[in-house]
Formats: sequence, C-alpha cells, structure tokens
Amino acid sequence: MTKVNVATSWYNLCGLCLYPDLEDAFLGLVSRFGWSTPVACYDRAKVIDLLMKDGGSDEQAEEWFSYSTIGTWAGPGTPVFLETLTVEDALAVTDAVPND
Repeated sequence: MTKVNVATSWYNLCGLCLYPDLEDAFLGLVSRFGWSTPVACYDRAKVIDLLMKDGGSDEQAEEWFSYSTIGTWAGPGTPVFLETLTVEDALAVTDAVPND
C-alpha cells in the first residue's frame, strides 16, 4: 500500500499545506470566520481509495488515514477532509458525538 509520508510530503505555500501524493483527492480550499487563511480540502473517500491503490486493505487504509493523515496537526494550515453525507446522516453522526 502506498503511504503518504506526512513528514516529507507537505508543500507549504503561504501557510497552505498540501499533500502532493493525494492530488487526485484534492477538492479545493475552504474558509471560515476566524481562520487567517483558507485550508486545503480533500475527499475522504478518494484518499482511502488512493491509500488502497497498491493492494492495501480498506482496514489498513483507514488505520493509516486515522493515524498519519487526519491524525496529523501541521498548524493552522492543516488540511481538512470532506465526508459526503446526506443531511440526515450528518445529523445522526453529530447526535452520536457528545458536546463538550
């Protein structure tokens, strides 16, 4: 399985962090109030597909993604990962997460 080497794979352009090995999963930039600059947004499902491309299982790709991709903090330019859901599914997911 191809694994993105986070330590050496970041492009940092004007505070924007990009994964060059995940270019096919890149969706664009996202912004919100309070963020000084936009951040890269990747399609979560496509990232998993790219990680499985060289024969890794879905489980291995999910584990790698959880630990080495979404589990990495690279400062305020850290990318986000979009999971496409219906409104109903999104509400079900957020209902299951306790509010702090």
